[in-house]
Amino acid sequence: MWARGIRMHKLQFSSMKEVEQIQASIIKAGLYPHSPIISKLIAFASLSPSGCLAHAQSIFHDTTMDNTFLCNVMIRAYSRSVFPIKAFDIYNHMQYMNIESDHFTYSFVLRACARVLWCMRRDVKYGGLAVHYKIAEIHCRVLKLGFDSDQYIGNSFLHLYNQCGLLDVARRVFDEMPDRNVTSWNIMISAYDQVNDFETADYLLDLMPRKNVVSWNTLIRRYVRLGDMEAATAVFQEMGVKDSVSWNSMIAGYIHVRDYSRAHELHRQMQVAGLDITDVTLTSILGACAETGALQIGREIHEFLKQRGFNIEGYLGIALIDMYAKCGSLSCAWEVFNEFKMKPVGCWNAMIVGLAVHGNSKEALELFASMEKRIDQARPNRITFIAHQIIKTMPFDANSVLWRTLLGACKIYGNMELAEESFKRLTELEPLTDGDFILLSNVYAEAERWNGVEAVRNEMIDVKVPKKPGFSQI
Repeated sequence: MWARGIRMHKLQFSSMKEVEQIQASIIKAGLYPHSPIISKLIAFASLSPSGCLAHAQSIFHDTTMDNTFLCNVMIRAYSRSVFPIKAFDIYNHMQYMNIESDHFTYSFVLRACARVLWCMRRDVKYGGLAVHYKIAEIHCRVLKLGFDSDQYIGNSFLHLYNQCGLLDVARRVFDEMPDRNVTSWNIMISAYDQVNDFETADYLLDLMPRKNVVSWNTLIRRYVRLGDMEAATAVFQEMGVKDSVSWNSMIAGYIHVRDYSRAHELHRQMQVAGLDITDVTLTSILGACAETGALQIGREIHEFLKQRGFNIEGYLGIALIDMYAKCGSLSCAWEVFNEFKMKPVGCWNAMIVGLAVHGNSKEALELFASMEKRIDQARPNRITFIAHQIIKTMPFDANSVLWRTLLGACKIYGNMELAEESFKRLTELEPLTDGDFILLSNVYAEAERWNGVEAVRNEMIDVKVPKKPGFSQI
């Protein structure tokens, strides 16, 4: 029998197909609750480049969800994903259910905090203040449990407070650290660099007991940010040891100053040097391909990812959609878009904008309407609302469905002016329904404009808008 011959230490996977086959076999054999097998299934599906986080989540929810290791695996997976805020759900579940937390738990949830703060720069759905409170809450718990002596956790707080703009708090944590390592120094030097306090940054750099490649990468990033590629190149060439970050920073720098030929040349040199090409590097190169129309190079990168068995989602997948769309290959952009099992707002935006700039206004608006129905995964942001500009400039008249879709999205985004314009346009197209009034009323309610809510309800009574009768399917 298959179940008797299974050896846990030899149970390894190379693809999601194998995971699904093993999962089906252990269900059939009645071993599905067997924790070691479940752990391996979840670990591969959630953490492997060729895995599937949505599948891992499904398996995780089939468990009792009270295993520290499994909770840590899922927190770690979400901290690396385009949905890092979901890591908080699992962390909160652990605290509520009194599931034991270890130093891995806090390392991973702090990584999720950093990812959420990074996402905040791109997406309005993440609440910055709430994340700041979460970091403070976690810090208190870490101090209570004595995990603050862990260097990785201490450095994570340095990084997070700097990301939050709390440089003074970060400096106090740094000064009170009993054992600073080279990472601690690099984080603080980089923090002062980011606020253009080069004097303090250089002072700490001089005091630093030992410098490493990250220290010099900080200087490269400074010059890249200032647009001084000559100074960045000088540091780069003088470095005895270069890592992927060194190369990526230079590539990003050349892209920033629109010297795409030098960016592509560095990419080729990086491959010759045998360095692992990171997602960040590939995303930068795809950005250059999108700007220059270098479709062939973009296709080569896509093919490289397929050959390596990467599950093309996240920011790399979004960069591929953007590259194909800007290079005019909408069919390939659709192909990548449809590969996303969990679509973040950036994925929708890249496809919507791609369709719009190529004159496919109707398809762009239909996709916008689909996004509005998938609000559990993505919330429209500033870029998404280019759909409004499409409606105003498209060669055919917008119908009531399009304006009604936009009105519904305004509640989610809190765009009052656009909601009022959408409502006005609806009145010009056809008799209003009770649902139209309710949509506008909800927008006012969301913004706590109660006078507006009352005015809408009064108008609804004055014009005697008929209400659809309720019904039951029982």
